[in-house]
Amino acid sequence: MKLKMLSVLLVVCLLSGIYMPVYGFSNAPKNVAIQDAKDAAWIAGHDAMLRGEFHGVVKLRNPLNITRTALRSMEGEAKIPLTLHGENLSDDGKTIMVRLSLNPSDATLPLNLYASVNSLRANNVKDMLSQRYMNPIAVITFGQDGGFGQEVEVMAKVDLEGMTSKNLRFYSYDSGTGSLTVLDITEYKVNKSGYVRFPVTHGGEIVISIGALKRSYNEST
Repeated sequence: MKLKMLSVLLVVCLLSGIYMPVYGFSNAPKNVAIQDAKDAAWIAGHDAMLRGEFHGVVKLRNPLNITRTALRSMEGEAKIPLTLHGENLSDDGKTIMVRLSLNPSDATLPLNLYASVNSLRANNVKDMLSQRYMNPIAVITFGQDGGFGQEVEVMAKVDLEGMTSKNLRFYSYDSGTGSLTVLDITEYKVNKSGYVRFPVTHGGEIVISIGALKRSYNEST
């Protein structure tokens, strides 16, 4: 019965381009249950094999928390290596705002896959830093507070006018102290749609600026 149901889901997901049966048609952030992770992996694995490919992609729409057990169970269910995309969408569900990509088989701890460039927290940090610095900046807030336990690729729609593959700088923001730490991120990509892709090992809050941050002359003392 489960095989028949998942086969129907596979056809639906192939037509829609979405692999996650539970989260594929909901725009509400949710935790990822172990069985949902297995079902999504099964669909991704069989989709890849139908295409003659030997690497699958699992797309989770607006995921929150997922356990280490759920992550590490996915490749066994798919029968092939997998990449997991945690896709945080716009309010209308039409645009990927932040995507986190990782290898679920490398999971060493539970993860929170939420990330945003326009949450209340991200906007508050951006407004505060914009008063201190003259650079155009974007702020990404992550649900994961601390390390991911592996390298994660972030793709974020920051829409910084004038950004190139050579002029961005990355910082970690400590909300407790209000301090910024330079991140040694030199391998990143940008595109004309306003996205930047870069690797991280930790969550929290990341600030992206065009050029090294420069203090604003209008900053109040």
